[in-house]
Amino acid sequence: MPKNAPPKWAQDFVLDALVFLGHEDVPALTWRRSRLHGSSGSTQLGVGRGRLIITAGRNRRDAKMIVLHELAHHVTQAWHTDAFWDTAWVLYRWAKLPIKRV
Repeated sequence: MPKNAPPKWAQDFVLDALVFLGHEDVPALTWRRSRLHGSSGSTQLGVGRGRLIITAGRNRRDAKMIVLHELAHHVTQAWHTDAFWDTAWVLYRWAKLPIKRV
């Protein structure tokens, strides 16, 4: 697997979420690994050229939350606006992720 290549589960997760939302613009996905428990991410906005950059920790559920958070930025092309949070919450519910501190 090339450096920074995302795992298959993450690629499939992004595609499934986009299909659920009816959104066709697929962002590039850069994946980094961390030895920490938690994950982090960032988004480079741009229709047709967006990129999600995920630094995945050891907790898969946390990594999924970060992927969906960054995907909501990509889909709405916005930062922490009401539209962004509405989309993020829809995605969290779709993925059946518990919205609580673990």
